[in-house]
Amino acid sequence: MIRSLAVLFGAGLAALAACASDAVETFPAVHNEPITIRVLSGKTGQPLVHARLLLVGGYDRRDLQLKMWHEEALTGLDGGARLPDALANLPFLQIRAARRHLCQADSSAATYSVERIRRDGLSTPDRCGFATVEDAPGIFIVYAKGRGAAKTRFSSAPHAAAAMASQKN
Repeated sequence: MIRSLAVLFGAGLAALAACASDAVETFPAVHNEPITIRVLSGKTGQPLVHARLLLVGGYDRRDLQLKMWHEEALTGLDGGARLPDALANLPFLQIRAARRHLCQADSSAATYSVERIRRDGLSTPDRCGFATVEDAPGIFIVYAKGRGAAKTRFSSAPHAAAAMASQKN
């Protein structure tokens, strides 16, 4: 009797494992590939330096509306910012830029697939000009209105020299 219960229990575990292996993806998924967000001027295609971004991620539109998972990021000298790991593992993403207008219609409601960005790359529509960049896996291009490569004010000469040297390279 005990032996037959053990056999049935083992068969049940094997069936459960077989069902679980057929699942496409379990949540939360963990992806180690970095995703880079590049903010470019829609008019000139130049990187927008030190643009502050609000990134909102979620499992569905309700999560995005409630801003369940949100982070802020600041672009560097190349106009790029890394998508935080907490948001890179969620399926949907929304992006907003502080003090800048994005070059797409209804940018506040636009939702993007993080998996598509990871797999193929993605660019937002550019309604500000004719700047284009080829999509690359793991790169999310966002076009915004701005001044191209913005000048940065530094409080000390060594910081200014380092910034000038990095812009020349």
